[in-house]
Amino acid sequence: VTVKVYRFNEQGDQKLLPVFLIEHDNPACDNEEATTGSWTFGGPEDDWGGAFVESLDGNLLVTGSTHSYGEGWEDMWTLLLDGNGSIIWDKTFGQEQNEQGRSAHLSPNETFTLFGSSEGPTFWLLNINSDGDVIWSRSEYGGYNPRYSISTRDGGFLLVGDEYPNSGNSDIKIVRVNGSGDQLWSDTFVDFHMDFPGYNGIETSSGDFLIPGYQMITYGNNTYTSIPFMICLDENGNEKWFRFYSAESGKNNAYAVVESLGGGFYVLGITESSGEGGKDISLIKTDDQGVQQWQKTYGGPTDDVGTNCLLSIDGNLYLA
Repeated sequence: VTVKVYRFNEQGDQKLLPVFLIEHDNPACDNEEATTGSWTFGGPEDDWGGAFVESLDGNLLVTGSTHSYGEGWEDMWTLLLDGNGSIIWDKTFGQEQNEQGRSAHLSPNETFTLFGSSEGPTFWLLNINSDGDVIWSRSEYGGYNPRYSISTRDGGFLLVGDEYPNSGNSDIKIVRVNGSGDQLWSDTFVDFHMDFPGYNGIETSSGDFLIPGYQMITYGNNTYTSIPFMICLDENGNEKWFRFYSAESGKNNAYAVVESLGGGFYVLGITESSGEGGKDISLIKTDDQGVQQWQKTYGGPTDDVGTNCLLSIDGNLYLA
């Protein structure tokens, strides 16, 4: 598997040029030719992958959606691959309407929990065993468009997406469930504009939840600007703080967040307000209350987009 990343220190200074990282544990991949390969899966129609997770025995579970296979127009498609990329099994989950897979988690009992959307549409949690057999399925949470789920320290999940109420605006929908899919609480964040969550939130070391996103404001001439923000919730879903970040014009979105080793957070996204041209990668550093300390941009004259970030144990920050 190859991933293009940028490497930075905790001050946002680039330490290396863009590099390709290849990580593997399979002895069959201990040569240069094997590590530069790639795998494709799909049929005659559109098929896409939404998430993957590694099992304890080194296999890789991939989930997404398919128009090529299944019962309906679009179904959740899940594959289990071995270390060489060979399919151990693949299964579709769904009925006559649209189902998608967006997140995958490995549970302590070695089952997999998948998050996506079911017909309705609505948020959907599906728990399967290592053979792909369904153990339980829950879809009573509401919501419309799932974005991602977070595996919480107590063995449950935080489900994040958006929904469209009667006003026509998009609101952020967040649901917390236990490890069996029972709902603990649900909340919707509403205002007079279009609000969308990003692609990756976190549970912090203090047990709070951080949800990055962006607000879209449309003007009468069919133009719009978007403003990045971040919401902090406590373990019971109560809002602790809400912060907007720097944006002047164009698209300015927050997609992912990671906690800094030295305190505070890094918020990754895109900006059209500053940078070299088009869309540029935006990295915002905040304090532990979400107050912006600095912002840096990375990119060239054409579009550059960052959707996820990782902080290593030695303090280096990787953006992809």
